[in-house]
Amino acid sequence: MVNKFNASQTLEITHDSRDAGKPSTRIDWNEAARFVNWLNTSEGYQAAYRFDTDELDDNLTVWDPSEAWQSGGTNLFRHKNAKYWLPSVDEWHKAAYYDPNTETYSDYPTLSGFAPYAVSSGTTANTAVYSQSFLSGPADVTESGGLSPYGVMGLGGNAFEWTETSSDLQNSSGDSERIFRGGRWNSNLSLLRSSSAFQGNPIATVTGLGFRVASVTNFASSSNSSVAAVPEPSTLAIWSFISVSILLHRRRGISKARRVSRSAPGVTQA
Repeated sequence: MVNKFNASQTLEITHDSRDAGKPSTRIDWNEAARFVNWLNTSEGYQAAYRFDTDELDDNLTVWDPSEAWQSGGTNLFRHKNAKYWLPSVDEWHKAAYYDPNTETYSDYPTLSGFAPYAVSSGTTANTAVYSQSFLSGPADVTESGGLSPYGVMGLGGNAFEWTETSSDLQNSSGDSERIFRGGRWNSNLSLLRSSSAFQGNPIATVTGLGFRVASVTNFASSSNSSVAAVPEPSTLAIWSFISVSILLHRRRGISKARRVSRSAPGVTQA
């Protein structure tokens, strides 16, 4: 899908090269946001994010409050009429850790809520792709571990994922750092916990960092209240890092960041 995006225009996302069924990674936030805009505009919908220039890594401009997303709180990054977007940190967190049957949150994105068993690939319940050799790389997006209670695959391990949300939770400045979550295939177990989050500037490229897409169903320009799967423009469904997923809102705090990585400038743990 990233290759399809690149072939459609002069803007080209640079990403790790691997089999087509595996997640595209080493993609920065601005590139992911441009991709999401393409998903919207290629189907005739409103772009989610406002970019006033044509350079791929230029930062966005926030929307006027009258144009901004209001469901769950004012979000100046996301347009109120967008059909596709990067999930907010609250939406991502709920999809990973919330059990709608018990109405409770767990520490891990597994059906049991307990620590998953580490696997290199597969879909067995209560497993996740982590604690693997760095050289092995991620699993295919349809084989990236068991589902969360919300029915979403690959939220723990396999590939880190950008969220839409800035590190200060305000979404008020285009150059603010963004939160990413989930761990990758060679992460240790602690990075899969609900308390684990990282942040990086919008042009940070990190090994094993990709993104996920959320969407509205029963779509109308005046409505942004319901949720659904995300199709590829005119053809395929999107899995794992661009996900068939149901993502809702949860307000939650992010603690003060501390430096944990020297591999990419501007990357910290929240």
